[in-house]
Amino acid sequence: MMLYRTSLLLCCICLGAGLHGQTLHYDFDGEDALTGWVASDGEPLAVGPGASGTGALAVTVPEAGYDLRAYHVIPFEPTKAYRYSTWSKSSDQELTATMRLAWVNFSTGMTIYTDTYYLPCGYTGWKTTGVHPHRLPADDFSALPNVQFCMVLELGGNASGTVWFDDLRVTRSDPANTAFVGVNVMLGGAYVANSGIMTNALRNATLLPTTEPYTALGHPPAGGGMEQAPTAWWGVATLDGPVDWVRVELRSAVDPAVIVAARHGLVNRTGNVTEVDGCSAMGFAVPAGNYYVAVQHRNHLGVMTAAPVAVSPPSTVPWSPYSSVNFWSPSTPTWGTEAQKVGDATYNYRVLWPGDTNGDGIIKYTGTDNDRDPILMASGGSTPTATVQNVYTVNDVNMDGTVRYTGLYNDRDIILTSVGGVVPTATRTAQLP
Repeated sequence: MMLYRTSLLLCCICLGAGLHGQTLHYDFDGEDALTGWVASDGEPLAVGPGASGTGALAVTVPEAGYDLRAYHVIPFEPTKAYRYSTWSKSSDQELTATMRLAWVNFSTGMTIYTDTYYLPCGYTGWKTTGVHPHRLPADDFSALPNVQFCMVLELGGNASGTVWFDDLRVTRSDPANTAFVGVNVMLGGAYVANSGIMTNALRNATLLPTTEPYTALGHPPAGGGMEQAPTAWWGVATLDGPVDWVRVELRSAVDPAVIVAARHGLVNRTGNVTEVDGCSAMGFAVPAGNYYVAVQHRNHLGVMTAAPVAVSPPSTVPWSPYSSVNFWSPSTPTWGTEAQKVGDATYNYRVLWPGDTNGDGIIKYTGTDNDRDPILMASGGSTPTATVQNVYTVNDVNMDGTVRYTGLYNDRDIILTSVGGVVPTATRTAQLP
């Protein structure tokens, strides 16, 4: 019991430095990896192998049917919107685990159930789960003896074993300036015809950068920029695994040429765009309301909704429906004419036009500032049959990690196809104001 009381004191003292921050991030690396974490049974917690970096919080269930919790005190601000997420994996599929926010009575180790959203964990491989921005129940139990508001990890099930947690994040924001929207988009260069999914060759080759590339390419930050994804993502081989970074913009309902806010997220193989936690909808530090929604990619032409759409505010019920834009659906109206191409006849998905290697918003096969010559230069400049392998570059139009000017799976032919495939001097311009 003394060990438990000592750990609790550490929790209360060390959190103070993070009270003024908007995001609390626990990656369990370094000498202070376990600062502030306590277990409900009073036993010490350990650091195990991490999803990202070297460390992860390891919580061990000693026997089947045994319930165990781990806690960390966090600020309770009912006037704020909360978003939280975690990576986890389990040593046994029969072990179940959840992450949530709740008041904890440290005299008994029991929780007072306040937040209604549980993030399910308990996978045998690393898995991410997260929740969209939402308002907490306003019930304040801080006046009760030895009760504090906490991030709670709860374990149990029909087995003994260990569950590891990594990259836990809790973000607080002003609800009046918090909005989020679900986005789906397909990248034509990565789209696999007649499959309904995109290739994840860049992820397979561990070529995806952990920091978004768009700031370095000169796109205006507009409230975003330098988003970083946990390296754990590069080990996810399922359909949830990332294909690439994309840029999502909210534009003025009055003047769609004005970018009000921009954020960078990950698009998975089925076209779902998420925050860097890999599961929650894209969030912006703007009031909820009506905006044009645009998506840009580093070597594809961007796309935008034909009219402003509602962007959702935080709700008091995390499971409540929220606004979304599905760009791969042919029924979604888009700005301009032929803003996207038909991916194939099987699924009839719409995909972004690939081939804008110089990022000027125009795909050109010949002439000044064309997109074909950069591919030749990138592959050597003098030998068309040469290739450059294992690269993450805008010249890799089909996103397979190799720059090819000629031959099978080359990047040049995609540009010709995007401009029509018949007249090399034709061009295609992004349908964005």
